[in-house]
Amino acid sequence: MYGKKELEMEEQKVKTKQCKKCGKELEISEYYFPKDKGCTDGFRNVCKECKNGKFGISKSQKWTESDISILMENYPYMSNKEIVEKYLPTRTESKIGDYAIKILKLHKDEEYLKYRAWSKEQLDFLIDNYSFTEMSELVNLIGKIKL
Repeated sequence: MYGKKELEMEEQKVKTKQCKKCGKELEISEYYFPKDKGCTDGFRNVCKECKNGKFGISKSQKWTESDISILMENYPYMSNKEIVEKYLPTRTESKIGDYAIKILKLHKDEEYLKYRAWSKEQLDFLIDNYSFTEMSELVNLIGKIKL
């Protein structure tokens, strides 16, 4: 049987949780931990600060006017990875792509894709010719870099 002190200690354990990544003892709430039905207490073992960089910001954080402006200006001409690294470090590459395509109806610029992505034919050509063709000749033949 539990005494009053043991019950208080048990309640204390239920209200806080230690983050597995940073080791901080934090209150068990949506503010500090993402929900997860698979965990016994209903919350993940890694706090939101470790996962996202700031408390209170979840995967579904609101897109600000500034975020949208950055996407509108840069999405057609930059990779999602570059946008994350330079402008939107709290976003994931997939969230940037999803929002740009599904919500803003943006697409990558044709010129960007032409010079950024390799076609199967270009890759096959490189594989077949790389070892005995000079780099400048390969570049001119494939046309990836404007000289």
